[in-house]
Amino acid sequence: MRVEYRLYVCTVCGHTKQIQTNHLGSCFDYCHGCSWKPSFGEGVPMFGRTFRKFVYDTRTPEQIKNSRVWLFAVTYVNKDGMRTLFRANQGRNHFPTLEAAEIWFQAVSNNNSNDILEEYPNREIRPVLCYPHGDAVGVYFD
Repeated sequence: MRVEYRLYVCTVCGHTKQIQTNHLGSCFDYCHGCSWKPSFGEGVPMFGRTFRKFVYDTRTPEQIKNSRVWLFAVTYVNKDGMRTLFRANQGRNHFPTLEAAEIWFQAVSNNNSNDILEEYPNREIRPVLCYPHGDAVGVYFD
């Protein structure tokens, strides 16, 4: 059987990537979307990294381009009175479940002084529409 690049999707975060393989089932590989977080979802530790399970992606390139996912992010009201993201608009700052976002939010609240937290008023967790790699489609909310 011929080895070629095929499109696979991470079962943990939904990140898509081309993997060189000779079958259409599942495989393990490094995911640029979530492998840098060893405790995030299921993974297999190898060579000092966490590898994730990938499954063959049967979607067309057009379907992948237009797909979106809902993740959770901590938001606050900025100095202009607009609700925006608490952290940078990157997939690593968004969480797949409300519980994961609440754990992170609680850790930040417990490990920072009130002086620092007062700079970010009206903090709350919101669902965020994101691209498949995890970056939010928009950074301002109602």
